[in-house]
Parts: sequence; structure tokens; C-alpha cells
Amino acid sequence: MLVLSAAGCGGTAELASPWSANPVSIDGSAAEWSGSLTPLKDAPVSLGVRNDADFLYLCLTTSEEQFRGRMLFPGFTVWFEATDGARLGVQYPVGVMNRDRGAFMREEGAAPESRDELIERALSELEILGSERDDRTVFSTLQTPGVFVKIGRSDGSVVYEMKVPLARSKERPYAIGAAPGAQVRFSFESNAMAAGRGERGMGEHGGGMRPGGGMRPGSGGMPGGELPGEGMGTERPARRQGIGPMSPLEYKAVLRLSASAGR
Repeated sequence: MLVLSAAGCGGTAELASPWSANPVSIDGSAAEWSGSLTPLKDAPVSLGVRNDADFLYLCLTTSEEQFRGRMLFPGFTVWFEATDGARLGVQYPVGVMNRDRGAFMREEGAAPESRDELIERALSELEILGSERDDRTVFSTLQTPGVFVKIGRSDGSVVYEMKVPLARSKERPYAIGAAPGAQVRFSFESNAMAAGRGERGMGEHGGGMRPGGGMRPGSGGMPGGELPGEGMGTERPARRQGIGPMSPLEYKAVLRLSASAGR
């Protein structure tokens, strides 16, 4: 089970990553994480991590309201920092509001299908971020070398799964840069957005995202083609549902990777 100790409000938590005897399937399901997801004190999500010799596996679960308001619309980034200071960020979803805020927020003349298309596109791509401000590359979720991410639903919650290589190689050029047994600084964050207006904060890697081509439904994001429609794309923005402004989602921890089974 995930071992978590908080360092107090505003501090940095410490996480111990259990050893994974078998590779985790990145399928947007929490079935493989039963009993190993821990609710976080300062964020409305439950978190699970584990690693083997080659990969770090991550699972986040949250309510659909929180997912829409704090992850899908503004964009969501997971960060890893190795002991040498090198940083790897995975931004997914890239953020509906980062793509075409005006098209999504128009109250008249925007058919539900148009909003669905924007959401589908936001879930069909991810962006790899490096240590430098301009070090960023957009990939299709089907073509990212070595990094895998999937969003699905399980027992009424949204499930966010990720698989990231520990060491770089020719086949895996994007990696954390850490070995089993090492410590890694880990965080996740979303951009600020006032519900109903699409406003967001501008962090170090903030700013507009480069647009990309759409993909067929079911090619990325929700499993089984459940991209828009299932309670996401066909609904009006948060303000129309009586949801107040949501603060950015943010969490930081020091992650201690297991060196081997039982350690």
C-alpha cells in the first residue's frame, strides 16, 4: 500500500512507491489499484503510485465535477524532477480552454457537437514538457514514445492512469531519469480557471497550446469511445450547473521509489 506522510499545510508530503510485481495496464480502470489508493489531505483526489525496474505507474481518481472543473477545462500537468534537477512534465488533458475558449464558451450558436469536438481533441493529444520554458512537444496519445496515459471511469469516479519510463533510451527518449531506489520530486497541478468564464492562471509553462488535428472517437481518453457525451461534452460549462469558482489543483511530494520487491 502507498505510504504517505504529510509535512503539514503548504509542506511537501513524502510517498513510498511500492514495488509492482507485474506491469500495470494503462486502461483507465482502477481495478488493479484496489486497496492502494489513498485520499489526499489537500487535494480532492485519491492517489496511487508504484514502480518496477523500468516504469513508474500512477493512478488518480476524482469526481467527474472535479475532473471537469480542475483538469479537463484548464489542463492538467504531472511533473517529475530527478536528483540532478532535470524535469519532465506530462500535460494531459491539454485543456479545453487552452484550445478555443471562445468557441466553447459561446452560449448561443454552439451546438453540443461542437463542444464535444473540442473535448475530443483535448483528450486526443498530450504535451511533453522539459526543464526549459520552451521545451515542449505535442504528441498524439497513440504515438507518445514510452509515455502512456488514459482516462476512464470506475465506480462513478473518473480514473486517470499514467505510465512513465524511469530511464531514458532510444525507444524511450522521455523519462524521469531515475533508477529504482532513488528519490524523485513529484507534483501535479492545473491552471486556475474561474468556472463559467474560462479564466486561468499563467504558471511557468502557461500560455496557449498549439492546436492539433482531431482523432476519431475512442482513440484516446475515455475507453470504449466514451469521450464526450457521457456527462462531459454535452453539458454546459460549470457556471450553468451552479458550480462556484474552482481553485487550481496542486499537490507536491517527494517520491521514494522501491529498489526491488520487498524493498
